[in-house]
Amino acid sequence: MKRRRRKNPYGHIAPEIPQVSPNRPIDPNAPPDPLAGMIIKPPYSGLINRVPIERVKAGWTYRHVCMQSFYASRGLEKYYALQKVLLTTWPTKFLAGMKDDKFIVNANWNPWLERLLKGFCNEEYAIRTGDRVIRTIGLTGCAAASKSHCTALFAVAWWSIDPENSIAVLTSTTKDMIRSRVWSVIRDYATSAVDAQTGEPIELGHLVDSQMKLYPPSKNAKNSIAAYAVAHGETAKAVDNLKGLHAPRMLVVIDEANSTPEAIFNVLPNYTKGCKDLTVIVVGNPVSRLDSHGRALKPEAGWPLAMDENVIEWRTEGCRDWEYPPGLALRFDGRDSPNVQLKYNKHPYLYLYEDWLKAEKQREEQGGNLAYWSMSRGMWASDGGNNTIFSEQLLLRCDAIGTHFTFDSMREQYCFCDLGFGGDGCIVQFAEVAESNGRRCIQLTDWLDVPLDPSASAQDVDYQIARFLITTCITRKIKPDCCGIDASGPGRGVASIMSAEWSNKIHCTVWGQGATDRPSAQNDGRPSKEVYATFVTEMWFSVRELLEAGQIRGFSHEAISEFCARNYEMRGRKFMAEPKSDMRLRLRYSPDHADAIAGLCEVARRMGLEVFGKIAQREQKVWDQQTRVLDRFYETDSALVKAGGGGWAEQELFEVIASHAYMD
Repeated sequence: MKRRRRKNPYGHIAPEIPQVSPNRPIDPNAPPDPLAGMIIKPPYSGLINRVPIERVKAGWTYRHVCMQSFYASRGLEKYYALQKVLLTTWPTKFLAGMKDDKFIVNANWNPWLERLLKGFCNEEYAIRTGDRVIRTIGLTGCAAASKSHCTALFAVAWWSIDPENSIAVLTSTTKDMIRSRVWSVIRDYATSAVDAQTGEPIELGHLVDSQMKLYPPSKNAKNSIAAYAVAHGETAKAVDNLKGLHAPRMLVVIDEANSTPEAIFNVLPNYTKGCKDLTVIVVGNPVSRLDSHGRALKPEAGWPLAMDENVIEWRTEGCRDWEYPPGLALRFDGRDSPNVQLKYNKHPYLYLYEDWLKAEKQREEQGGNLAYWSMSRGMWASDGGNNTIFSEQLLLRCDAIGTHFTFDSMREQYCFCDLGFGGDGCIVQFAEVAESNGRRCIQLTDWLDVPLDPSASAQDVDYQIARFLITTCITRKIKPDCCGIDASGPGRGVASIMSAEWSNKIHCTVWGQGATDRPSAQNDGRPSKEVYATFVTEMWFSVRELLEAGQIRGFSHEAISEFCARNYEMRGRKFMAEPKSDMRLRLRYSPDHADAIAGLCEVARRMGLEVFGKIAQREQKVWDQQTRVLDRFYETDSALVKAGGGGWAEQELFEVIASHAYMD
């Protein structure tokens, strides 16, 4: 089928010309060869004609002209200048050649890349105050939308325009993640720059791969492109490093924002000091509207706008907690993928046409689940379409976020550590437990990410964690029997050290064991082992019970996103929580914060906390009846006096209490 060639809106950039085999027989009646006269590889010496004479004398090339234009222009003009900066700096990446004084782009240049670059240069959503400009851009979308890759490319180009006055910061959760997702892109573009006009390699700066930094050619240590891991023991160190960064031009890219600690977002106000041009880009997949990524992209007009399948761009509300101003949100829907629109995979690194057909078939057969909306449509799923243990509406309805109990009794300090091995975080969750309105409640407070020395041996890491927990508990006045630890697998070593060096009263949990004999729920008297397939499933549902009973508050945003993301299924007649390995593979992070809260609730239950549901209410009713009987007999103490401290009155009292023991 003959395809219609759309009009080129990009000035000197022509649409891609299809490759023609050099061995094709010559047909005298055939149309002219589209490759005839095209210069395939740089140098493209004709570009010198676009450089003013005075600039040529100063040693400028056309690339320098484009860089100056980007620096001085706004809006679409800024985008067009950026476009030419990319093509003249990385011609081997994006150009098939030049013909008739026009750039011929290859398949690496695609509509989604253009849309991202336009968003980064957007002027409509920028906030200007005097000579200062702040841009906030939130990116969400399907898998394989090339959000991280294009953002890293933009960071290199943006920084290289004025490296002596610019700092570009890119963050992700772990060092391995940032090396594979962001830094590898920066390193590739930093080492493959070529001036399209001269064909000579361009030294963008001094690359120090071990530090994940790119310094200016002058090797000025103050201004650079730098990548930081911000989770799993790196949070405190990253916050200290990020706070000290200041430059006239600042670019901050927060990748994997769903699992980025909120402490990183709290650093953002620090960058407005002394900065004339600040751009913040938040990148993530839509998992929860209440996690950090969702909060950054919340529409100014409310969430129903972003739940519309036909809306792919909106103005964000901003976040007062971070002093994060309103800006632009861009959504990339798998339905709009260039490959899906063409119905063949012209861009094999983007969301594929086959992926879309598979997703639509699954939607028709099984309905749209969380994976469909998040990974194929790039949208936040409504609560009704999720098969998750928790939902955002449940947490909001139960006042679990940002609210506090008014306690009536002395508070006890609790903590639980979910040990992180194999790249997971090592999270310690703290809480206060006390009486509120006659019920024992849990007020979640703060949490810590245990700092670890990655170069230490496995045994040394066990001692690091154990002694950190012991010191922390003693400092916070947490008793051993109010402290819990995940003793699954390698956690046994940490538990043994804590028992030997501190106390054997600490509570140890083993996540992989079977469910217990305790009642499965307050509205269901069956043993948990008949309802839940695993102990971790029982623990997560017990947290939900506490939440619905109004006995737990203070969930962190990190925990909320994890609680709302874990699926469950039915294994026979039993509930089965999604295995942690499957969740990590699906979302690229582990529910460490949520597991720490589940473990803390387990410790509190072992220490006597009961869910105030139907069973607890029935037991409370029996106790109240027994108390009233006792009060009635003590008020008529004359009968007891006649009995002389025993006899018929004592026997009658026993019989009355026994008759009320099992009343409903």
